[in-house]
Amino acid sequence: MHGLLLTGFMSTFGKSSFRRTAGAHRIATHLRQLGWDIEVLDFVMGWSLAQLKEYTNSRVQSSTKFIGFGGTFPIWSPVLVAYFDWIKEIYPNITIIAGGQISNLYKIQADWYIDGFGERALEALLKHLTGTSTEKLKYQIFSNGRKIIKGNLDYPSFPMKSLLIKYQDRDFINQNETLVTELGRGCIFNCRFCNFPILGVKEDHSRDAEDLYIELQDTYDRYGVTSYHLADETVNDYTKKLEKFASATRRLDFKPTMVGFARADLFAARKQDWDIMLEMGFVGHHYGIESTNMDSLKIIGKGMDPDKLLTGLLEGRDYFKKHGTYKGQVSLIAGLPHETPESLDKSLKWFNNNWSTESVMLFPLYIPKNDGRDTASKLTLEWESHGYRETEIDLFPNILKRYSKLPTQYGVGDSLLEHTGLSWENNVWNVEGVYKKIFEFYMSPDYSKTYGPVVWSVSEWKLAFDKPFDYFIDKTIAEIKADQGISGIVLESVIIKQQVLVQDYITKKLNWKS
Repeated sequence: MHGLLLTGFMSTFGKSSFRRTAGAHRIATHLRQLGWDIEVLDFVMGWSLAQLKEYTNSRVQSSTKFIGFGGTFPIWSPVLVAYFDWIKEIYPNITIIAGGQISNLYKIQADWYIDGFGERALEALLKHLTGTSTEKLKYQIFSNGRKIIKGNLDYPSFPMKSLLIKYQDRDFINQNETLVTELGRGCIFNCRFCNFPILGVKEDHSRDAEDLYIELQDTYDRYGVTSYHLADETVNDYTKKLEKFASATRRLDFKPTMVGFARADLFAARKQDWDIMLEMGFVGHHYGIESTNMDSLKIIGKGMDPDKLLTGLLEGRDYFKKHGTYKGQVSLIAGLPHETPESLDKSLKWFNNNWSTESVMLFPLYIPKNDGRDTASKLTLEWESHGYRETEIDLFPNILKRYSKLPTQYGVGDSLLEHTGLSWENNVWNVEGVYKKIFEFYMSPDYSKTYGPVVWSVSEWKLAFDKPFDYFIDKTIAEIKADQGISGIVLESVIIKQQVLVQDYITKKLNWKS
């Protein structure tokens, strides 16, 4: 039996990013192990309607049962609207399935939607569709009529000892790109602001070390890839996990470079982990600090003294740079309880003075509407008790008009079905004021003179400028821009160069013959 998976990642300017999402390739690997013939189409945002039709016509066969669609964040475009309308007309017997962590946010009018980690949920759905299952399929019908399978609830794909991704030659992997893999699924912590559904995990939730070794060595042997993003919610959650995977990476025939999420308080407190992380190649860190205001930190469940945490960050950064390499990034949330414009300014001033050439990301506090489409955190379920209230006039139309290009929790602008956030205010500021603050932070001329590229985007900058990871260490965005002779917005230059790579991939994909 045969199926197609379409996936991609949208850049800030509405173009396709040359960044692969791991989910579709992980799903494909899982289904192939069950006997399915699955092909993945990457960078779907870069395809024209004519190209998508040509590709589909060349791939669909009598055994094609489904076409899947999804991404790390919701993606959408008028081309995809027309494409799926065409699929319904030309191939009415092929089932359309949308998948993702919150698939109900997609604009796509699919036959089925799968939320969460999807291997076992999709396996169950395909057995249902092909009449090979004796068990009743578990799903919900939402008010909008959508049939949604809650994968994390009814068909949990965690923990899994194998999270292997095996790419195929028809994926046309570029040796200089950064691929995504996982060490495990679930998080041992229970931060009150977090809406990730697998929290407070107590048992070992990581994959087998040998499973990781096989994947990384195989991808290096066949394609020469050495760089990875780790999709774990927290990479450094416990020392034994780091030791386990260091034992795998030290056996590799190459030295990997890995980027992932790390708990800043653990990084600062557990200096014994530093050498293990360096040995793993885990040298690109995103720390979700969220705030340096102690009252705010207590509310969200991150209680380490801010001064001690920030001092530990600097010590760790210096140690990594002395003994290897390092690229650090922190993220803050504007609008948390007890956070004021003044306390946020104090945090930003510290990072401006002490975090030069690294990266800072600033996100708005997001309180989802209680309409069943989104997942609320413990904090946002209790928003009224923290002094928030809904504004009399919805502020989001103006926000989307002025600030739609800002990074938010679920992508930007037209990628969303519609905004699902509450238009909130408290006694200090409101959600529009938060967005304005964030806009001013990113648009300040001091931003590019102080900070380097976002740690997650270094993978794309590497490809655009044909430079190694270390080239972007200890350089601000302005310095990189000058060195590359760029007169305009550097991010636009990166995206333009990526489109050349996307179109080269599309040409190869269309010309591929089995």
